Amino acid sequence: MFIKDNKLTFKLSHVLITSEKENFDVTDEKFNFYNIKTDFEGTVTVLNIDDKIDSYSTISKKSITSTSNKTKLEEQVCLYLVKTYDDGSFDVIYLISCPDQGGGGDNGGGSGGYGDNPNPEPTPCEESMEELINSSYPTSEFLESTIKEENNTTRRKNYKWVIFTGPGYTLNSSETGIHQKVTNSNPSLQWQWVSLTHNTIYKEGVVAGGEISNTLIYAQPTIGQYNSIMDLNYNVIFSSTLCGKPVSKEHNYSAVHNFNIND
Repeated sequence: MFIKDNKLTFKLSHVLITSEKENFDVTDEKFNFYNIKTDFEGTVTVLNIDDKIDSYSTISKKSITSTSNKTKLEEQVCLYLVKTYDDGSFDVIYLISCPDQGGGGDNGGGSGGYGDNPNPEPTPCEESMEELINSSYPTSEFLESTIKEENNTTRRKNYKWVIFTGPGYTLNSSETGIHQKVTNSNPSLQWQWVSLTHNTIYKEGVVAGGEISNTLIYAQPTIGQYNSIMDLNYNVIFSSTLCGKPVSKEHNYSAVHNFNIND
């Protein structure tokens, strides 16, 4: 994929689509990153120019592979506005549209019906809620890593990264990585991944215009030799009590980050 930036230059991303089917039709010009058919089974990986993974998905039996995520693949093909950077990374600004959904990917919630009026004027509470939702979005920003324990053969690291951000606040995730030491003359390759485990999601800052909470749907690690990926799917519950009327809405989001052994 070639993505044009504001300097009138192009950024290259390498899209690798691997099918598990022996009879997969590689000549099908209609099949691509933006049009993945519902019967596809395999993996879709996007790498930047430095061969670092930007995103990774495993697709099987018409669904994204997960022990708890049952959403069909066609419901996952959505259009996002993203901000890209020179190192090949990107931040999701907001969701533009999804099949059978409006912008923002609303998965329910709200404060009930409006009676006989099909087009009521939004209340100040509801307007404040929409402003909070529209200015909040998922992201993948690495914050820091801290060595908690290390010896001659293994070490344990704690990782922190931002998975969601909005006016005045962020939702951060904490993971624990286990590494093993190997013999290698290259100092940057003397550790390899053993495991990556999700710990918790926590909020930092003060939410402007309301309050938020979250529930984790799934945390799916993918372990490599020198790079491991954490794929988080979670719901964010937006709430407000302005005007004395409580209002809440719940939206589903995903965040994926690639952790290098030397991060």
